[in-house]
Amino acid sequence: MIAFALSKNFYLSMALLALSGMVDNVSVIIRASILQAATPNHMRGRVSAVNGIFIGSSNEIGAFESGVAAKLMGTVPSVVFGG
Repeated sequence: MIAFALSKNFYLSMALLALSGMVDNVSVIIRASILQAATPNHMRGRVSAVNGIFIGSSNEIGAFESGVAAKLMGTVPSVVFGG
């Protein structure tokens, strides 16, 4: 993400964002698989529901934090700091 923030080339920036999205997707699948494998059968639905609530709310809180950081520091510095 730091390379994306500092990049001046559009095509490099797009490639870095695509790579970042792919790596993030792999980590999501790994975390979900571990969560399902480590949870007893009778608790899987409940654990998945609570996990979904936490993931959804953390996305919203992260988006708010990113917006505040961009407002206070500027766009590029906030992306570098977040990376």
